[in-house]
Amino acid sequence: MARQLGAALLAVLIAVVAFGRIVPVSAASGDKQLTRVKGSVGYKKSLSDELHPVFSREDLPDDAYAITAADAAALLTLRDSSQVEIGSGTTVQVGAFNAVGAGQNQITLAQGALHFKVLHPQGGQSNYTFTTPTSQIAVRGTEGLIAVGQQGTQIACVACSPGDVVVQVGTKTFTLVTGQGATVLGTSAANATISVVNSNLINNPAFNQFYHGVNPLGSTAGHLADPTGSASGGAGGAGAGAGAGAGAGGLGGLGAGTTLGLAAAGAALTGLVVADASKPTPSPAPTPVPTATPVPTATPAGSPSPGPTVSVPSTPPSASPEPSPSGGYSALTVNPTTVSITSVPGSATFTVQQTGPAGTITIAQPNCGSDGAAASDSPNTVTFNSTSAPTTITVNASAAPTVSPAPTTACTIAVTGASGQSATVNVDIRTTGVIITSKKKH
Repeated sequence: MARQLGAALLAVLIAVVAFGRIVPVSAASGDKQLTRVKGSVGYKKSLSDELHPVFSREDLPDDAYAITAADAAALLTLRDSSQVEIGSGTTVQVGAFNAVGAGQNQITLAQGALHFKVLHPQGGQSNYTFTTPTSQIAVRGTEGLIAVGQQGTQIACVACSPGDVVVQVGTKTFTLVTGQGATVLGTSAANATISVVNSNLINNPAFNQFYHGVNPLGSTAGHLADPTGSASGGAGGAGAGAGAGAGAGGLGGLGAGTTLGLAAAGAALTGLVVADASKPTPSPAPTPVPTATPVPTATPAGSPSPGPTVSVPSTPPSASPEPSPSGGYSALTVNPTTVSITSVPGSATFTVQQTGPAGTITIAQPNCGSDGAAASDSPNTVTFNSTSAPTTITVNASAAPTVSPAPTTACTIAVTGASGQSATVNVDIRTTGVIITSKKKH
């Protein structure tokens, strides 16, 4: 009888885990717990060790590698009740857990996809850093998605207030807000190129796997594209969301084959800093577009630069992406792709044009990083048809960079047209006047 009762209790526990109602890490257990949602899940204390299988839920040793196989999914629960869903084909190392004020919680994602929800504790800010081969993502009180593959990193912001998500790749830093995503293509921060786009242009299967195969970003892109080449969330990944996230604080299900690593980032890993979930932007790697493009497109070959560059470096003053027109749309034309503003406040203009069936060109607000520059633009949407002429976009600068020397590009503007075409406008804001700032003494 006791054995039957024990078996029944075990079945109830498994059912609770399967539907995502994960009990917070208890005081009697470790500060990091790995829960199997489906498929083959395990961990290694070092990559050379044998895989230790996880059949239900187990404490995860410090600096261990959490690993999921194909068609598998797992959930990582931390002492502060923060949760990280692990998708398919992923490898992650998990460092020691540190309470707020005691140090950083390091999570190193080498391959695969994650859906994280870091809770914001009362009286303080969470202290999580996600590290990838090209980027570092510092997260505090936020929800977001990350995918990593051989071609780079993509991050999608689910809910980000201004200043909460700061992306750093090498020496380049910029911010993301709700409705934006970033794709960092390259093998390291030194050769990375950065594209920032509206998140509704992202339709990455690595992210969709956490939501039962449904795109969580409201994407208008009809085709699936994983610009990172992570292979996470492929065939069989669509149903991953039926696992742990289905009832756990809004987290969707986990994908298969993902390995999570939470550990201190190695010296070779640099990069992406996010402080409040952000959303990635898909870019079909097979079709590189030789133009400044913040949308899901592979980095144009032949433009390597010694340091990371935002979007694809623009060359001529008039950029016309050359992807062969699809759906009857012409190439998106932006002219020029670099504008200069020499006084603050000041303004400059550029034009956008595309023709074909009824469509819309979207002009994002300037992304001015953390150099002190500030600008806005209008209009932000342009509708077009088969006979549309160029439309003028006005950029208004309200502040110039406060760093010295001033950056060549103070802000970038993502322009997105129909059939997945896009371009980036670089904004150079400089002033010949003397800027005097004062700081309050504390």
